[in-house]
Amino acid sequence: MFELVLDTLSSMCALTKDTEISMEGNPSSTTSIETLKALRDIGINRYSLGIQSFQEHILTELGRDHTPSTALKSLLDARAVWPGKVSMDLIMGHAGQTLDDWIKELRFTMDIVDDHLSLYHLTVEPGTALHTDVKQGKTTLPDGDLSTDMYEATIQLTREVGFEHYEVSNFARNKAYSMHNSGHWLGIDYLGTLLSWMMHRTWRPRSNEPSSYTSKISHIQRQGLLEYLNKDATASCIDAGLLQLSVASLSPTERGMAVADELSVRLLP
Repeated sequence: MFELVLDTLSSMCALTKDTEISMEGNPSSTTSIETLKALRDIGINRYSLGIQSFQEHILTELGRDHTPSTALKSLLDARAVWPGKVSMDLIMGHAGQTLDDWIKELRFTMDIVDDHLSLYHLTVEPGTALHTDVKQGKTTLPDGDLSTDMYEATIQLTREVGFEHYEVSNFARNKAYSMHNSGHWLGIDYLGTLLSWMMHRTWRPRSNEPSSYTSKISHIQRQGLLEYLNKDATASCIDAGLLQLSVASLSPTERGMAVADELSVRLLP
């Protein structure tokens, strides 16, 4: 099925040699290195592995169907097939997790990871069993201060082994950036496929008239970025060291990335 999708895309558009063709997989579905080699041979050139944790009790809490040993084998197999092109996910902020717990998991990960990491904080979604347990007080998650400590430890430990914090939750070394992740912020076109459906996202205007797009951009340039934001909140966040303003952009600092969601709410008028 994947080969059919890629063959169809190749017939519809020009795929250059540097086109990123990324696939996500779970350790439980990565059954053999032969399977990974087959995926590589049909054109998959980047692989993202949803490990989430190397601790048994956390995987159980998350409802994952793989084990730490399965996750490790899947990662090593993937690295053998796509050296320098393998990413993995971890999640912090579990119930009962301490700062030492998270640091130990990170240090273990630094010894085996390839050149890309996605590190997320656990999100409690309404309608889930975890949300109910938290709301009823049956489960206690790390508070804001502890979550911040975990985030800062993440920044420090990844930097120590050569990773660049290039996006809110993504880290890369040897310039192994994910084009898909970067594209969300840079406005790069992408085509996402999921077997039975396709989605094309673009920042180009619907109108075929180039002047339509040009006029909109020129309006934004004349008004300036800050015209679209809450000026007092923006100035306050800059003074607090959460934002940095340059001629070309307004972006969060390392401290600001830890509270990026809150910043986006404050800045909008």
